Amino acid sequence: MKTVAVADVLKICLIFAALVSGFTFYTYAQTTFTSKLKGTVYDAQGSVVVKAKVTAVNASKKKFETFSDDKGEYELILPFNKYDSSRNFKEAVYEISTESPGFATTVIKDYVFIPSQFGKMQLDIALKLGPINDQDHP
Repeated sequence: MKTVAVADVLKICLIFAALVSGFTFYTYAQTTFTSKLKGTVYDAQGSVVVKAKVTAVNASKKKFETFSDDKGEYELILPFNKYDSSRNFKEAVYEISTESPGFATTVIKDYVFIPSQFGKMQLDIALKLGPINDQDHP
């Protein structure tokens, strides 16, 4: 009958533990999380703009849309990869556009969304008066 040495059992356990922890770290590092982008939409005089459409488009061309509420406030839930190689929150780049009838569309290109430990970022948006056309008035 062959006996298994304690050292052999320990080697097998260490190899198994290394494989499991490596797989777990890889999976965790690749996981996508969400964070909030919040703000208020204003006009040029500082009044809030109700029902303004706020759209964020990421590098993969995925769209996230919402509308400002009766206080002019909006909230988008945006995905990001939690960590980069140095264990810092990994930034995500978005194009943010805001539109409302009677106002020119505001576009912020290459907005760097860096989630914080608090789970949100603030971006207030000011709209300028734009050309009024027949589509703005039913």
